[in-house]
Amino acid sequence: MRIKILSVLLFLTLLLASPAGPGAAQTPEQPAAGENEAARAAAEEKALKEFIPSEKVPADSAISFPVDI
Repeated sequence: MRIKILSVLLFLTLLLASPAGPGAAQTPEQPAAGENEAARAAAEEKALKEFIPSEKVPADSAISFPVDI
């Protein structure tokens, strides 16, 4: 019985503490068209460059890795 009461109280606390409040529908915010283009440009700038190794290692050779990583 106590568990049911505690779980109901916990649920109500979480419901009332939500940023939207009780019964409010949460809809994702849509960015403006200009913000969307700016975000896309920023993502392209942050895109990773293609990795080019400094040494050529054959596929069948063993490479040791540090154990303490």
